[in-house]
Amino acid sequence: MSLQYATVQNPSLSSNDVLKIPTLNRFYNNMPAWLRVSLEKGKGLTDPIEKQHALQCGKLIQFNSAKLVRYLVFDVDEMHPNTPTEYGHNCFLNWYEAGLPPPQIIVRNDLNGHCQYFFELETPVSVSDKCNQKIVFWLHSIRRAMTIELNADSAYTHHISRNPFNPINQTIFYNSVAPYSLDQLSKNLDLSTNYSNQKPDDYLGLGRNNDTFHTVRFDAYSYKQKCKNCDQLHSFVLSRCHAVNAELFSNDLLPHNEVQNIAKSIADWVWEKYTGKSQHISKKLSKEKAKIGKKGGKVTGAKQKKNNTRNRKKALALVADGMSKAEAARQVKVDRTTVNRWCKEAKEAEEKRILARSQNSTFFDTLFDQETLQP
Repeated sequence: MSLQYATVQNPSLSSNDVLKIPTLNRFYNNMPAWLRVSLEKGKGLTDPIEKQHALQCGKLIQFNSAKLVRYLVFDVDEMHPNTPTEYGHNCFLNWYEAGLPPPQIIVRNDLNGHCQYFFELETPVSVSDKCNQKIVFWLHSIRRAMTIELNADSAYTHHISRNPFNPINQTIFYNSVAPYSLDQLSKNLDLSTNYSNQKPDDYLGLGRNNDTFHTVRFDAYSYKQKCKNCDQLHSFVLSRCHAVNAELFSNDLLPHNEVQNIAKSIADWVWEKYTGKSQHISKKLSKEKAKIGKKGGKVTGAKQKKNNTRNRKKALALVADGMSKAEAARQVKVDRTTVNRWCKEAKEAEEKRILARSQNSTFFDTLFDQETLQP
């Protein structure tokens, strides 16, 4: 491989030398100012603490901000199928065997050979409820596809990672590759998966707020018909949000005020716009109805054109038989001026046909004469 990784020896923040490495310095600067950490795997996360102290003592860390994705991290526990067997249980080369760009940072567990890949994005992606959801779904599809290609853990939550500044039982590898755009990461990936509005799983994995919202909203759709007012719906949605928060994020619960905001957003929207028929009262629905109406108008116009053609032929036939134009108009139930126009157009068309026939006759006569004169 032409790409070379360097190894960090004892990457502790106690020494400022580690921050002289550009890749690790960017990682440090991109971290939230306050973050949650876990001192031991399986013991849950602490309350948010100051960044430098958190990175000095934490074994596991919250590597992205709550609503911004700067790093895509993958938990690689299994060797890629294409890796030669002589390498043993080595997950370090999965990115290479998959034909993907190299991660900027690789954290390898010295005890079992498992790795975590850190891919840095040049522009962070917002995953808040107010951001452009098309970009969020694009990010989601890229992360899904990369998980498959890397043979990474599909159950990984993408919220907590190993701490690259913790030297205990792990080796840190880094390179000088610049941060990636989403377009660069998706270059060799199959992103053909279609995401459905009816499947909550297609929206999950992008953050606690996002996962709670897209899980509970489907419950709200079915429960709305049982409610007499919005307050009843809001009470139900709030209880479901708390339940989902406790179930999915027991080690890193959403704050109470954020759960309340999610519940209010769901309840207000569902009560005001959801019709109970998998549609909602919005401009989108109006546009769909407009399309249907436009299609119906096209059908009506085609039918009217067919009727006009039939009436025109009938009127011209009656006039040709000697009937007056006024009487022919009454017979086919159209205005007399319309019959006059039809007769004029028919006369002009007949004159054009006669002229064209005579020109063709002259051309063929000339051609016959030329052929007969040839030796």
